[in-house]
Amino acid sequence: MSGPIWIADVSNWQAGLNIEQVAREGFSAVIAKATEGTTFVDQQFAGFIPRIQAAGMIPGAYHFLRAGSGTAQAQAFHARVAAVGGPGGFLIACDNEKDADWATTAAFITEWNRLSGNHPILMYTGSWWWNPKGWDGASLTPHLWRSHYVDGTDYASTLYQHVPDGWWHPGYGGWPQAAILQFTSHARVAGMNLDANAFRGSLDELRALTRFSGAPQAPAAPTGHGVAGD
Repeated sequence: MSGPIWIADVSNWQAGLNIEQVAREGFSAVIAKATEGTTFVDQQFAGFIPRIQAAGMIPGAYHFLRAGSGTAQAQAFHARVAAVGGPGGFLIACDNEKDADWATTAAFITEWNRLSGNHPILMYTGSWWWNPKGWDGASLTPHLWRSHYVDGTDYASTLYQHVPDGWWHPGYGGWPQAAILQFTSHARVAGMNLDANAFRGSLDELRALTRFSGAPQAPAAPTGHGVAGD
């Protein structure tokens, strides 16, 4: 491959985002916030997902884990994802960066696995949050979505040039390497500053994390604007 696969992640803070332009600018997937805790439902999620799919990108969903019942949170998240046709064909992630303890985290993953038939799930976190806990995250899921940022605001591919290879080897949580690396929250994409992420495998390898079945969607022809400015 000539370079990584680009992934954006979005939530209600990106209401009004031109999803179709994200695809035209060279992104292959968009992961959208679905739920938080046991009560919060992201109102943009149901609108984002069909547009992501129609634009030829891989859809994804994440849950923002909070203190409380991990089982109840997994149930709410799974129901939300199922309502839009998932989790098959979706990248799925648990965002763990706030007040959830180990029992909540383990219960969430256990219930997710039960409900989804062990659909792959990414654990989104950073060394700044996870490492002080000393938890063995790899015992819950082998798929780490690591957060570690470069400075500045620019196109994703420009910012990625400042990412050292060592960032892919986290050194915490028992994960030998990251599956996905979120390397900025300030990539210029479709006229907004977005979180940008890299995946160093092939598109087929990324789809394997979604349990994709069926004919692959043809990605939109990129303009290069969100990835490598002109």
